[in-house]
Amino acid sequence: MNLTDLVIPLITILYFAWLYFFRPETRLKRWLFAAVLTLNILFLLMSGFYWYHTLSYLFLILSLLLLKDSPVQKKRNRFLISLNAILITFALLITLALTYYLPVFHFDQTTGEFAVGTEIANIKNNEHDINLQIWYPATASTDGEKAHYMESGPEVTQALAATFGIPGFTLQHLSHVKTNAWMNADISQDGPFPVVLFAHGLGGIRNQNTFQVEELASHGYIVIGIDYPGYAAATVYPDGRVITDEHQHLVGAQVEELDQHIDTWADTSLFVLDQLEDTQPFNHIQQQMDLNHIAFIGHSYGGATAAYLLQKDERIKAAINMDGGLFGLSNELDYTDKPLLLMAADSSLDTDQYLEAVDALTNEQLASIGKTKEELRAHIEELMRRRDLSISHGASTLTISEASHISFADAPLYSSLLAPVVHHEQINHHTLAFLDYHLK
Repeated sequence: MNLTDLVIPLITILYFAWLYFFRPETRLKRWLFAAVLTLNILFLLMSGFYWYHTLSYLFLILSLLLLKDSPVQKKRNRFLISLNAILITFALLITLALTYYLPVFHFDQTTGEFAVGTEIANIKNNEHDINLQIWYPATASTDGEKAHYMESGPEVTQALAATFGIPGFTLQHLSHVKTNAWMNADISQDGPFPVVLFAHGLGGIRNQNTFQVEELASHGYIVIGIDYPGYAAATVYPDGRVITDEHQHLVGAQVEELDQHIDTWADTSLFVLDQLEDTQPFNHIQQQMDLNHIAFIGHSYGGATAAYLLQKDERIKAAINMDGGLFGLSNELDYTDKPLLLMAADSSLDTDQYLEAVDALTNEQLASIGKTKEELRAHIEELMRRRDLSISHGASTLTISEASHISFADAPLYSSLLAPVVHHEQINHHTLAFLDYHLK
C-alpha cells in the first residue's frame, strides 16, 4: 500500500473539517482548496478510482460549497455542529480503515536472476476452450508495461468476492494492483527451462498464486496457470463470454463427490499438457521449454489434481499439493513413489479441532448442510487415510504453523482480515528447493 492512498483522503476530509469548524475568511482557504483538488486529480490520473475513497470525494464536493460564506452559514446550531463532528470523524475512520484493510498492495520483488514476463493465451478444440496465463524468464531489457494483477476485468473481481462471501464491489481495488511481470516481454534465450503447470482451487483463478509463480519464473521456470472453466470464480474469454463458478456446492462436499470431478480437472490439465508441443498457442515460449522436466503444483482442489496426475502421467516428474486433499486416489495401488510434496496448514491437519466442531453442530445446522455427524467424521478419516497412504509411498510433508487454507494463495495480501499472517516467503523457499532438486 502506498502512503498516498491513506494521506490524500485524510487531507481531503481534514480540509473540509477545517472549513466547516473554523470558517476562515482569508483567501488561504481557496488556495488550499486548489491544492487539495489538484492532489485528488493527480491521484485519480495516476492510480485510478478507489471505491472506498468515495466519502473523501464527497467531502471535496462539500468543501466547494463552503468556499463562499453566506448569512445562513454564520448562524450555526451547537447540536448540528456536534452531530457533524461525529459524522466527519466517522467518515474519516471508515475511509482510513477501508484503505488500510483493502490495500492496493505490492508483490514482493522476485529474488531470482531473471526478469519476469507474462502473457495470456487461449487454446481450444472441439471439446476444450481453455484460458492460460504464462510466466517465464524474460530478457534483462524489458520495454513495455508491468502486467495488471486482474487482466480479465471486473467480472473476475466480482466473482472472486462472491467466493469469499463478501459484496461484489469489495475487491474492485485489485484491478489497480500491478505485478512484477512485464506484459508480453521477450523470453530469455538462456533456456531451455523446466515447465511447471499451476492449478487453482475451487472458486479460484489462474493467477491466484502470483506471489509464487513470479518467483519461480525469476529462478528459471516457465509456469502455466490454467483456468478451469465452470470451477474457476470466473473465466473471461477473448470474445467476451464469461463462465462463472458452476460448482460452488463442492466447497465442503464429501470425499466421494469430490472424487467424481477429478477426471474432469485431469482432462483439462492433460489437454494443456498435450498442447505444449504445439508451437502455435505458445509462440516463441515453446522453443525455450524443457518438456523432459515438467512439474505440476496446485492449491486445494488444484493441488489434488497435481497429485492425481503425478500418479497417472509419466510426463509429470514431480508435484506439490498445497493444502489439498487426495481425490481419485483411494487405493494403495493408485500411488507411486514419484516425488510429491504435501504442503499443509497446521489448522488443516488439526483433526481434533475438526471433530470437536462436528460434535458441537446442532440438528438444525446439520440439516442446513445436508450431512450427518457420522458422514462428517468419515470424511476427515478418509482424507487422513489417503494422506497416510501417500506418505507411506514416499511423499514429503511440510506443515506451516499459524497458517490457514488461503495462506497458500495471494488472498492474505487482499486483506489482513482474511489471513493476519503472510507465509509467502516460506512457501516460496520450499517450493524452489523441492523443484530445483527434482527438475534441475
